[in-house]
Amino acid sequence: MYLFELGRIKKLSLAELNNLFGEENLVEIIDHFAIYNLETLHKEPQDLQDKLGGTIKIAEIVDHFTSKTKDPKKKIESSLKTILTDHFKDRSGKIPFALTAVNVPDNPKVFLKQFLSFSKKTIKSLGFNSRFVNKPWQNATTAQISKSGSVQKGIDLTILGGKATLYIAKTLSIQNINSYSYRDYKKPFRDPKMGMLPPKLAQIMINLAEPALSGTGAAKEAHTIFDPFCGSGTILMEALLQRKDAIGSDIDEKAVEGTLANLCFVVKNFDNTTEEFAIFHKDAKQIQEKDLTGIPDAIVTETHLGPPVSKLPKEENLQKTFDALTELHEAWLTNLSPLLKPGTKLVICLPTFRKFRKEYIRFPHFDQIAKKANLEILNPEPLIYERPDQVVAREIVVLQVKG
Repeated sequence: MYLFELGRIKKLSLAELNNLFGEENLVEIIDHFAIYNLETLHKEPQDLQDKLGGTIKIAEIVDHFTSKTKDPKKKIESSLKTILTDHFKDRSGKIPFALTAVNVPDNPKVFLKQFLSFSKKTIKSLGFNSRFVNKPWQNATTAQISKSGSVQKGIDLTILGGKATLYIAKTLSIQNINSYSYRDYKKPFRDPKMGMLPPKLAQIMINLAEPALSGTGAAKEAHTIFDPFCGSGTILMEALLQRKDAIGSDIDEKAVEGTLANLCFVVKNFDNTTEEFAIFHKDAKQIQEKDLTGIPDAIVTETHLGPPVSKLPKEENLQKTFDALTELHEAWLTNLSPLLKPGTKLVICLPTFRKFRKEYIRFPHFDQIAKKANLEILNPEPLIYERPDQVVAREIVVLQVKG
């Protein structure tokens, strides 16, 4: 079994994992952690980590036992001793270690104090100097774990109390925050007017576009991604980083030139990307099959979200925005859908406007637009990506071409 620490938008993180691993393999959700019963990850842990936009860290469940154990703390001590002894048998140098405790059978601070101290003594008995990364009796943050090098040089453990089971997991990989920052802020072309799609969200959208997991536990990946509203090319950059081929187009010549510069930046500065990409200038409503270098396996895109606003627009202005976007979506979807194979997925962003804290004014009647374009909507519940300070949020919609 494997443990995935979910990102800030829990529902979106779960949707990504469920599509890649199959919801039937989800064992339990504990706070911001999800446990999946998987025979293997099918990729090296860090390679998988670098693919997942909605996962903070990946860990392997190395022990679990019923929470009704007569003396759970004694059982945890025994388990930790075995894990630490095995993990450090071939190590040297000073050892950084971190511990996270969630839904444990005690006050969290008391629990952490006990088991951080126990772990330190155990590591010392093995002949190593060590330091724990946690601030006094608090769970270690992602930044602390990453900066300390606990995953690479030491160990990061998570203890979780489930409905009927206590789990102990050893971290295999952690999100590379520096890489996200570098490719987002150092890319040569950035234009806020074209939107600032976060790289992590672009990754999630690409992963939602993958074919659903088959009964054999494997599915053919969507190898070629097409973005007909490429903007600054964030989605296509992330496609190249996942070793996929990328096709992009935009009605704006500046966007096409900027995307080309950004894709060249990725190929130059990151290892193991593909170098197969094609960018062209065209209105998505007029694209023909001859414009594409082959039929794409998936369309992943963020179209226009409407004019920028700092507060909820008046009803008549909202209606004008939705009317304009309805016309746009009907036109480009009905144009491109016939060019795609049945079963092809499309993952797109729609604007949704925050009315209150968790209440939104969503894009109206989009199901009718999808129907006209011979598409079905796959996600049964809204998948909304938002930031607390924003009025306009993104609703992620997963579509599929009907057979």
